[in-house]
Amino acid sequence: MIHKSAATQIVEEGASGDSPAGPAELGAFIRIDPTGGVTLIMPKIEMGQGVQSSLAAMLAEELEVDLSQVTLQEAPPNEELYVDPILNFQATGGSTSARSFWRPLREAGATGRILLVQAAADEWGISSEVCEARNGAVHGPDGQQLGYGELVEAAAELPVPEQIPLKSPDQFRLIGKPLQRLDTPPRSTGQRSSQPICS
Repeated sequence: MIHKSAATQIVEEGASGDSPAGPAELGAFIRIDPTGGVTLIMPKIEMGQGVQSSLAAMLAEELEVDLSQVTLQEAPPNEELYVDPILNFQATGGSTSARSFWRPLREAGATGRILLVQAAADEWGISSEVCEARNGAVHGPDGQQLGYGELVEAAAELPVPEQIPLKSPDQFRLIGKPLQRLDTPPRSTGQRSSQPICS
């Protein structure tokens, strides 16, 4: 699902989530609500090439969630957080979307995963090295399981790791695989216009 009205809401409430209610933040791009729903603050608009689905797959790959678990909210104007590093300003165009955010979104997902795993390990009093994240939950060695929604508040309080290892291509579950575009269902059912919204 893609929310066009989110930009206005975020600008009104503050890009860093000034409102006490709602999803917890894990960096500039990730919001996770108490039910475990993941929202990607999308730095690019959809202009027909499927770029939003591609960028969501980059984040979901490293965060260890299925693409179907990701909801998109288009980013508010904020060049400090959402600047295109190739264009050097916040915009969509020039065939830069995937190139510009290939590493930032993967690092955002990997950082979120590391923090969530550490939060679960802390809760269980064990090493994070024996825990594994998959499908929006962290699993322990003895059958323990905590969903991301249960862990996100604690994870958001942890320091960002200095080293953020990324998956190698042979580990990819989503990137490079056939995926349904996130905007196809709402467009085919009339829930979303086929025209890009650029204002």
